[in-house]
Amino acid sequence: MTEEPNDLRQRILAALQANEDVSFARLSELPGFAGDQDLVSPAFTNLILWRGLSPEAIDELEALEDDEVIRFERTDARRYAEDGFTPTLPVAKRVSKFRTPTWLPVLIRLWKLPPTKG
Repeated sequence: MTEEPNDLRQRILAALQANEDVSFARLSELPGFAGDQDLVSPAFTNLILWRGLSPEAIDELEALEDDEVIRFERTDARRYAEDGFTPTLPVAKRVSKFRTPTWLPVLIRLWKLPPTKG
């Protein structure tokens, strides 16, 4: 049985509506979210926002950001430690070009609710 991408979108939105902001560590617990892809900064290819996403999760997050439903906000690694995550990449202290993959800790924040259909 394949999952409908809309189902993943609804799970992401439900997690965001239940919390002020959510880390990727928390979202990675959602069914269909985890995979083997990286979400990288559009401006800097070695600036990694999160590793281990499914293609569907990347598509949904990018669509939600494009539609201004969510936004990514920088945070520090302590917030991820609170969620039980220990980074395996060096942690970026600034948004910049890096020679090797570097992790930029961000939170996903609900910006505005999408319009309802019907």
